[in-house]
Amino acid sequence: MPDWTVKDIPPKTGRIAVITGPNSGIGYEAAKALTGAGAKVIIASRNERRGAEAMASIRAATPNADIAFEPLDFASLDSVARTAGRIAAAVPRIDLLINNAGVMAIPDRHETEDGFEMQMGQIMSAISPGRCGCCPRSSAPMRHASSPSVAWRIVAAGSISTTCSGVGTTGLGAPIANRSSRRCCSVWNSTASRAPRAGD
Repeated sequence: MPDWTVKDIPPKTGRIAVITGPNSGIGYEAAKALTGAGAKVIIASRNERRGAEAMASIRAATPNADIAFEPLDFASLDSVARTAGRIAAAVPRIDLLINNAGVMAIPDRHETEDGFEMQMGQIMSAISPGRCGCCPRSSAPMRHASSPSVAWRIVAAGSISTTCSGVGTTGLGAPIANRSSRRCCSVWNSTASRAPRAGD
């Protein structure tokens, strides 16, 4: 749909969305578009100051925007659980979860609060529905309990940089076909390979 714009979003009044990484880029634009369409939006970020700035900017564009902030640090499973609990207590359901937060190509090895490599730890905290207490935890079809005919949705935002990762579409460790993709991450990969490991 080359001619699609945010003006084509149907009314979202009564819908509830949670967006991570909302302070700039895709996350910010998604929050702005959804509030403009009438949705209640909860933005979750570890930086409260930047979150407040994002909300102020969105409210300037949509004065009646229904938007709230929740502190969230994906580098801490405890923070993820606490945030999920607060959101679950504040709203009856979530219609849309946009997992947009993440880090990429950290020059030195860092670990999450729980001891996972930082990039992988944040990604796994973000994409696991079981970590989010406000999402259904069963394998049942994704339908609202209060309105079975309406589906809810989880969106995971990615990056073109995944072409550099060494992970192909056929599974972990699949070869990268694009030679330039191998070159673009050569420094990052070599740094990662020298990272200290447990027991070193």
